[in-house]
Amino acid sequence: MAIVVADLQTALANRCGGMFTAAGLDGSATSTLWLEPIASSARELNITLASPLTVVDADLAGVTQPQVSQLIDVAEFRALESALENFQKVSQKISLGEQAKGEIRDGLENAIERKARYVRDKYGVGRGTLTGGEVCVPFQEPFWPFGWEGWGY
Repeated sequence: MAIVVADLQTALANRCGGMFTAAGLDGSATSTLWLEPIASSARELNITLASPLTVVDADLAGVTQPQVSQLIDVAEFRALESALENFQKVSQKISLGEQAKGEIRDGLENAIERKARYVRDKYGVGRGTLTGGEVCVPFQEPFWPFGWEGWGY
């Protein structure tokens, strides 16, 4: 059974829809705002998309079961970043719980840091490949910051 975009939208709404709503975005499961984070995550998995900024069901046909968790986790990370970016524009007073805007912003930043660390540690996203070796330089000119006069040339 192939994964569909609606399933991913529902998963993201369950994970961070509240943060989206607090940032003044539509955090419902049917929101089209989830499409860009899903597309961003798909690109991280080297999935070819028909359009680079959105995703359709056909794009996800080749997603394997082991890739689903990574796809959702990286999409959640990107969605939280979007919420934080949009939060700067929010000027309404949050009535639920009367949380101060600074607390919500701090919560978003903490959630992003935790998710970034989790994604990096679990999937290696954002890490470079370490390689080793040696460089052989057969000739190297001597360095003298005051010119060649100090070397007796």
